[in-house]
Amino acid sequence: MDALKRAMEEQRDQERQMREDAEQRLKQLEESREEREKRLQDLLAEQNKGWEGVFVGKSKDLTVPHLLNLNEDARLAETLVYPIDKPEVTCGRANPASPPVLEFNGMGIMKDHCVFEYDEANNTVILKPNTNSRCMVNGKLVTEPTPLKHNNRVWLGNNYAMRLAIPGKEEEGDQFPDTENNRPDYFVAESEVAEAQAPPKKDNEDGTPESAQDAHLRHQLNEALKKIEQANIIASDLDRDAMFSPKIIKNRDTKEDMVVVNVSLPTGNLTWPWDRFNSRLIDMVHHWQGWQHAMANGQTFSLPDNEEENPFIDNGYQLVGEADVVLSSLGNMIENPVDPPVLSVTGVQEGRLKLCLAPLDKNGGEGPWDDDESGELDPFVESADEIKDKEIQFQIHVESMQLEVDLKSGGRPRYKDVFVRYKINSRNGDEEYQETPHDVGGDIKVKFDHKAKFKPVSYTHLRAHETPEHLVCRLLLEKKKKKSVPYKVRITNVIK
Repeated sequence: MDALKRAMEEQRDQERQMREDAEQRLKQLEESREEREKRLQDLLAEQNKGWEGVFVGKSKDLTVPHLLNLNEDARLAETLVYPIDKPEVTCGRANPASPPVLEFNGMGIMKDHCVFEYDEANNTVILKPNTNSRCMVNGKLVTEPTPLKHNNRVWLGNNYAMRLAIPGKEEEGDQFPDTENNRPDYFVAESEVAEAQAPPKKDNEDGTPESAQDAHLRHQLNEALKKIEQANIIASDLDRDAMFSPKIIKNRDTKEDMVVVNVSLPTGNLTWPWDRFNSRLIDMVHHWQGWQHAMANGQTFSLPDNEEENPFIDNGYQLVGEADVVLSSLGNMIENPVDPPVLSVTGVQEGRLKLCLAPLDKNGGEGPWDDDESGELDPFVESADEIKDKEIQFQIHVESMQLEVDLKSGGRPRYKDVFVRYKINSRNGDEEYQETPHDVGGDIKVKFDHKAKFKPVSYTHLRAHETPEHLVCRLLLEKKKKKSVPYKVRITNVIK
């Protein structure tokens, strides 16, 4: 009997211990849940702080107006939600002295960039841009307080595209029945900006639609305007004395219109081909990112002083102009001095080039042939038919160029270190360019005194290539001694 009592007591002790252990484990488990919940809330709070005003949750849970990000990638679109839930919601770049409610640090964003005013009683939102800030609504730049509607597309700075949602005001807003969920996407917002900035689409005078070539040029100009605006924003942020603007010129080779960029720098006004501008823009963005990082961390920032690393310095060769030279004298094999005007790509006369086309005899000798009694050396012919299918030799003598003067700078010439490059057929990639000596005097009249003899060439072959690109001379100017020829200027010779 005693043994049975002891066994029962031991069993009761074990059951009590098990209950206590279970209660302890439940208590620990509950504490773990609370700790995990607290860590989660801390994490969300930290995330909210990191996003500076971004709502962590689903937009459908919001009953107040809010902005949603637009993105080219549909999977990333409307993943960031910015509530407008206060009478004044400030937006701008990071500013420790006066932190904005919504912080954006992208290109074109200023401190105190803009304010969204929210009237809770009427459930309305007004956008108030600050001076010189870039704010756009539905593709149009706004500078005054602007009432907003549901589904309006809002651009802040250069890169932030957003859609405004105003719960309860959906029917009063913009409608997009052809899109998913009646919402505009990034491409709608982008096309509005492009249409607002680009020249209007024009039909031809006869009423026919614009050509594919014109449509392509309009698209190219669209892209150019966006990138050029980006370059101007960067120049302003980095405190650079530089201004960029687009220009449409006609390509001398293809005869098609093309976009170039006019550049105003402290060293002068330049014209950059589109490829060169694009290359420099990449460097500008890189330095702008460095500047932004420095500003955010209270550090100083400075651009490099050398041209290789500073996209705002350009001391290399620059395009001067091009001219047409008629080679009709070769049809009779007579000497012909000419002085064609040199025109810049924008049509401004930069000066006149003085050169002489002279035939050579069958031995490659120069005239005059007054003492040639036999008449065998003098290459003169009465008609071009006499040299048809025959090889001829001739010489080009590039003598000098008379430059136009810059009256604004007291009549001084605008260029120095000028030279000419040319070849018979600019479309022949195998033909090497001829190049004159450089004139580095910086005078109004630059002297080359360059002679080049061209080996026997079929006159019929020259006639077969009778286009405005027969003889191509390239005038370039240099502002430093580094040898580089990024830009070309043509003098075109045509056989008639």
